[in-house]
Amino acid sequence: MKRRISRTKTSAARRKTGYGLTSQDAMKAAHKQKGFMLLELLVVVSVIALLLSILMPAMRRTRKRTNTVTCRSNLMQWGHFFSMYTSDNNGFFSSGCIAKGNGERNTVWYDDHGWVVTLRPYYGNRKILHCPDAVDPVAVRRAAGSFFCDMSSAWELRSRNNTLVSGSYGINSWVYNRNDAVNTAGGEQYRWKKLEVEVRGADRIPLLLDCCWLEGYPQQQNCPPEYCRDLAGEADQMKRFCVPRHNTRAQGLFFDLSVDNIGLKALWELKWHRNYNVYARAPAEFSDPAHWMYGLRDY
Repeated sequence: MKRRISRTKTSAARRKTGYGLTSQDAMKAAHKQKGFMLLELLVVVSVIALLLSILMPAMRRTRKRTNTVTCRSNLMQWGHFFSMYTSDNNGFFSSGCIAKGNGERNTVWYDDHGWVVTLRPYYGNRKILHCPDAVDPVAVRRAAGSFFCDMSSAWELRSRNNTLVSGSYGINSWVYNRNDAVNTAGGEQYRWKKLEVEVRGADRIPLLLDCCWLEGYPQQQNCPPEYCRDLAGEADQMKRFCVPRHNTRAQGLFFDLSVDNIGLKALWELKWHRNYNVYARAPAEFSDPAHWMYGLRDY
């Protein structure tokens, strides 16, 4: 009789829980199901970290390609602006920019004849002054006659009306319509002066390129940068254009208004001015295994 009563009580307790468990066992089970175990959390975190390690490089490559396409589009728009300006000025470029130190905040000012100013009536959005890989400006520091900029940053200067202007492209200063011999070895005979779209070899005459300053006078005898970020210098102004922003290459706009990728070594093979010898011997540094440009592709 006692055994039958105990069985009845047990059955009643199990019926109360609905799962064949006592109320005490059910409470313990519910308490255990409130959170994750430490091992489960570690597994989840490990899976997320693995997925991020796989996806992040792909996302960076995609972003890099997008920036390269945007930069290319910017340069193509600049081609239209240069074409419109020269069409309105009998085919001639402007007389060029003359930058002077003003002793304030380590900046410089430019006159009204530089390409950034003369083309202003033709462009409205200043974002096209920047390559997407070099947007944040770095104020130009002038020391020992050199400009110090960074390949991943934009140049910045102050105009005479105290307006800050920044960008990450630079013009081939040999195109300016100038009669003086400032910063030149041969004076007027070196300059292009006019936009000659159909001139022979127009696709190898640089107009506007990735640059750490707004302009430069590259010369045949210019030495390459001693290291990747060695872009400063008044003497060797080819360095200003030796900017590996796009997978060890730069991008540039040419006289035929085409835009192309430029291997850094190929910069010495472009027709920068009228007397530039594109068949001259390459800098000796390119054959030096210790130099950082030694392993770059020959274009």
